[in-house]
Amino acid sequence: MNFRFNPKSRDLYYGDKRVNLAITEARLFGLLVRRGGQYMSRSELADVIDPEGRLQDAPNNVSTYLCRLRGKIRAKGMPDCIQSLYSAGYRLAHKVELEEDDGRMVLDVPAARLLKRLIARCEGTRQEALANELRDAVF
Repeated sequence: MNFRFNPKSRDLYYGDKRVNLAITEARLFGLLVRRGGQYMSRSELADVIDPEGRLQDAPNNVSTYLCRLRGKIRAKGMPDCIQSLYSAGYRLAHKVELEEDDGRMVLDVPAARLLKRLIARCEGTRQEALANELRDAVF
């Protein structure tokens, strides 16, 4: 049996069991799903919590959010699908099907950051229509 995750509704399913994730939990989980089993460091995942880099303890917050997420998953009787490895980071230990039902593009954090900067530069210029089109397609 596989997990299924719907990022729009933030619902995680395992068979007939369902858990609804908080916004930040869903962002972190979605990023792990899109990485397809590759380890991600706490600092990489911290970009989801604090994309502007303002919080000094964002990597520690990652651990807190993932601990809460794991607790929610276990509380519903689902197997723990998040694996941690010292000095490597976190990854998904189970296959998770990603349900994309809104037709939007899915970007990892560095690509999303770059695109946001590009959109900001286009606003108020002749390329503003392009910026709006990009924003609607991705965010």
